[in-house]
Amino acid sequence: MQFFTHLRLLFAAMLITPIAITATAVHAQSNDAVYGDIVDAINEGVDAEGALDSTMQVVRREYAAVREIAMVEEMSPGLIDELMKELRPVFRDYQDRVTAMYRPQYIDLFAGTFTPDEARSIAAFYRSDIGRRITRSVSQNFSPDATLEDSANLATSTDAEVR
Repeated sequence: MQFFTHLRLLFAAMLITPIAITATAVHAQSNDAVYGDIVDAINEGVDAEGALDSTMQVVRREYAAVREIAMVEEMSPGLIDELMKELRPVFRDYQDRVTAMYRPQYIDLFAGTFTPDEARSIAAFYRSDIGRRITRSVSQNFSPDATLEDSANLATSTDAEVR
């Protein structure tokens, strides 16, 4: 049962961090282009494969921790690695769908927060050398374990504490 709790938390973490783990490019509509460009600029610097590698390592570890799966792995060495190989595209597709689903919400957030000139400056920053290094570093240091821990802590938080 604990395995499925961790898996649900992992999926929740993926929902919470769609920009940090996916580099899907979707064309913004013209009136939202300046705000969509912030999303594009961030995604251009994300190491989506590195973040996905981290996620798959956690999933692999959780599978190996399930007694029944570990027993089957002993009988058929490499089974968990095969599962990870088959699951990776599923996780990647899921990340792409989540990123596409959240894109309009990010655009609305940015449009309600920044002027068009500020949005252009922010996008330019994320396309600069330092902006790319920061974005790549954040995505390369993505820790599903830390995200799961934070998600578990949020589960006991009240709405007022989260805001």
